[in-house]
Amino acid sequence: MRAFVIALLMAAAPIYLIGGLPSLSVGSFTGGSRASYETSARDFAHDAIENARSYAMANPQIVDGLKAHHAELQEYRARLCSLVKC
Repeated sequence: MRAFVIALLMAAAPIYLIGGLPSLSVGSFTGGSRASYETSARDFAHDAIENARSYAMANPQIVDGLKAHHAELQEYRARLCSLVKC
């Protein structure tokens, strides 16, 4: 279980790092394309959250495992943030 959680964190780490890339900043979009980008990003985020909730409700053992390792996950996040600018 611990290896699974760490693998999930490693897969999610680039999401935090992409925010620092200037080529992907929201300011680079203008006019209608910016509004379209924001709308599609919002829809994608809502769908992802809904899918995550559905998966968590169908697999409560994963949620329990994350709760059990909460302190370790926070420590890992702190170490990861100390390596990169959070």
